[in-house]
Amino acid sequence: MKKKQVSFSNQLELATIEPNAQVPNLSVTQDLPMKKIYNPLDLSTSSDPTLLLPNYLTISDSKFKEMLLTSTSNNMNTEALSELLNQKEILVFIRQLTHLVNKLNYTQLQHEQWSYYYNLGMTEGIWTGRVSKKMAEANSMCYSYGRSKVLIKQRLAKYKQQCPQIQETINQHMKQIPPNIDMTLVTNMINSLIQKDQHQLRLELGRRKTMLRLDAQAHQLVDHFYTLKPRQTEVSMQTVHRYLQYT
Repeated sequence: MKKKQVSFSNQLELATIEPNAQVPNLSVTQDLPMKKIYNPLDLSTSSDPTLLLPNYLTISDSKFKEMLLTSTSNNMNTEALSELLNQKEILVFIRQLTHLVNKLNYTQLQHEQWSYYYNLGMTEGIWTGRVSKKMAEANSMCYSYGRSKVLIKQRLAKYKQQCPQIQETINQHMKQIPPNIDMTLVTNMINSLIQKDQHQLRLELGRRKTMLRLDAQAHQLVDHFYTLKPRQTEVSMQTVHRYLQYT
């Protein structure tokens, strides 16, 4: 197999996202179904379920090779891939690279997510809100939504800092490319696997964007309803729901 000179870092180059930039919604319509192989990454510091990532370093060699081969598209040379993965040195290199690229993609997704929250707060004033649990239960709504501006800016800065750090780690790892390896083939294979395995994560992040806006609107409308000082006989779940529907 001939070695091709491919700039791997260019294919994984970070898109610079400023905190005040408009971030479009993530598109997941073309992503492939995902196998549920999540493992905790950092549950000691956060209970956020989006911090669950596939851990490619703990999977057996045979399972990892199977995942790579089954994730490839039909136009890839699976025979050449299988031959490549049977070489221990190359498999170790690809496994570590897959782990790093997975972290990079995840960090970029998180940066986009918190950029969306920041933009929403700056343009529409949607940051965080809270009512009593009794009020929330009476009106069939979440009692809180969103995050504070301070927390959003902290998370945004955190992921913005992490992206180039992980990219630099990838660049250093790429200096250890084994001989006689087709990096175009490897790159396509890794990207295909990660696209599949982060499919559910993308769906969850998209759902959170939608729910944040809907929860904020519900809070605003219910708050406005009670500022009208309705009589006690007018305050019922059915009345509030009709108000929300026609406002």
